[in-house]
Amino acid sequence: ATEALRDFQKWFATGAAVDEHLADQLALPCALIPQESRWTTPALTDHLRTVLFVAQQFHRRYDK
Repeated sequence: ATEALRDFQKWFATGAAVDEHLADQLALPCALIPQESRWTTPALTDHLRTVLFVAQQFHRRYDK
């Protein structure tokens, strides 16, 4: 519990809407809706970059 609380406090202090783990989970569902999606995260991880890249490839394929 101490570690979870410490992680929460660290994220909460950033003022970001979501932590870096939720950010990469939001990318794919947000890519499937026609409206623009935005959220803030304290870190742009390699995993998030990968998910965004993959989502972009689907978007390009089905946007034609």
